[in-house]
Amino acid sequence: MSRGIDVRSIYCPQSMERPGRFATVRRLSELGEQSRMLPQLPFKLHIIDKQVALVPLSGPVYDDLVVIHPSGMLDALMELYEAYWARAEPITGTAPADDDALGPEDVLILGMLKAGLKDLAIGRQLGCSTRTATRRVTAVLLQARGRHPIPGRDQGCRPGPDMTKALDAAGPAGGRDGR
Repeated sequence: MSRGIDVRSIYCPQSMERPGRFATVRRLSELGEQSRMLPQLPFKLHIIDKQVALVPLSGPVYDDLVVIHPSGMLDALMELYEAYWARAEPITGTAPADDDALGPEDVLILGMLKAGLKDLAIGRQLGCSTRTATRRVTAVLLQARGRHPIPGRDQGCRPGPDMTKALDAAGPAGGRDGR
């Protein structure tokens, strides 16, 4: 990437389950990788310089793979990748520029939420239990709710039923009495 190479990656939430993985993706993004997230991907795919595609034959590992050179198949895989890229949500860029109240870990939590990670995966990334992660997510959402839209809300995304109950119980932004 430091040599001007464009790197674009599409991740799914399952790929973020290993501890520290989300932080690694954010660091890659800071180095220039364009990162996006989809709820599900049918298979792993690497396309290099629009000349070669690598597709694993069995599951998520690259022990056995197919190497596809320029052909109709490579063209079809590139079109498929572009279609997934267009549907995917950017992972980074969730930190509001004018928000001094959110700490670095809070911004990381917002990014993970926007990327579609569940509390279990967020807990793994933070090195805490799922219950602690749920409390942290709730606190960050309540803190962000009063000043900024929650990431993904403008695209029609909504929190799950448990989070909706927590947000409703908190009342209007700024406190229960609206101040």
